[in-house]
Amino acid sequence: MRLSSLLLGSVILFATACDYSSNYPSGPTVYPPPVTANFAEGLWITSGSPGELARLDATQLLTDGTLTPATRLSTSSASLFSLNAIAFDAQGVMWVASPDDSALLGFAAGSDGTSRSIEPSIVIKPVSGSIATPAGLAFDNDGSLWVSNLANGTIVRFDKSQLTKSGAPVPSRTITGIANPTGLAFDASGTLWVTDLHLNTVSRYLRGQLLASGDKPPAIVLSSNANSLVNPAGIAFDSFGNMWVANTGAQTVSAFRPPQRASSGSPVPFTMLQPTEASLGFPAGLAFDPEGNLWIAGVQGVLSKFSIASIAGSGNAEPILQVRLTNTTLLWGIAFFPKPIGFPLN
Repeated sequence: MRLSSLLLGSVILFATACDYSSNYPSGPTVYPPPVTANFAEGLWITSGSPGELARLDATQLLTDGTLTPATRLSTSSASLFSLNAIAFDAQGVMWVASPDDSALLGFAAGSDGTSRSIEPSIVIKPVSGSIATPAGLAFDNDGSLWVSNLANGTIVRFDKSQLTKSGAPVPSRTITGIANPTGLAFDASGTLWVTDLHLNTVSRYLRGQLLASGDKPPAIVLSSNANSLVNPAGIAFDSFGNMWVANTGAQTVSAFRPPQRASSGSPVPFTMLQPTEASLGFPAGLAFDPEGNLWIAGVQGVLSKFSIASIAGSGNAEPILQVRLTNTTLLWGIAFFPKPIGFPLN
């Protein structure tokens, strides 16, 4: 059975105060130094139906409504049918995890924004279960790529040097200890946080635990408190160190301050995004834009934007903007290009 069917089955089943301050970066948007690849700027989104990589440009991120993406990229190298993760590396290469193919695709050729079929410059294939239904991607500070394998319960690392050409390299690290690793994100200290879609947990691996392969229970495990974690998928950190988790099953997004994540337990989120006037469309992917606004991709094809002001405090908040993509569903991963600065390693 395809990954999308498994996840959507779970979704359907479950469907029946932060220290923000005035020192947040303001003024003109500042981007990182120029990169090698030449992808068009905007918000990139993975779509399972149709299987493609879609982009919304800057103008499309300003208004509500139903939109046709400015760019649609397809490929014959993978089906892209299921819920595909996406991340940009420091050189601007766009990496996509294809669960149905158990492959990693690196698109380095770039795109001027024209919709077309594009072939990856690099394809990483599995060897001995190294890639098995990949659900999440995250780059560490060394430029190495970490991948969560939902099918066999492993988290693997491919060194930067292993990502320069196609092949089936043996991961430099293979970590076990979480049953269903899904979303991945590094915090500002370089520790790795992992969601478990089915056990409803978020776990933390310390940097020292990631230095060698092995069966390693996470240092910290956060579990659900009154449905605070229900089918958690995407995960992201804002510039203040707060952790945001997309609850695909509950149609909410929970946020936890650093002190709430200092030890294992079931903390009550300092805020939970559960709008009363709009649906998040089964939220899956999370990304912060350069101004600190939170963007949420819903499996049903909905993109929601919450302003930094609205998510600063506890309590419900309504999105300031919602976009629905024309004839597009099974959204999973989202990422801004160029990568905004001032945020942890997501």
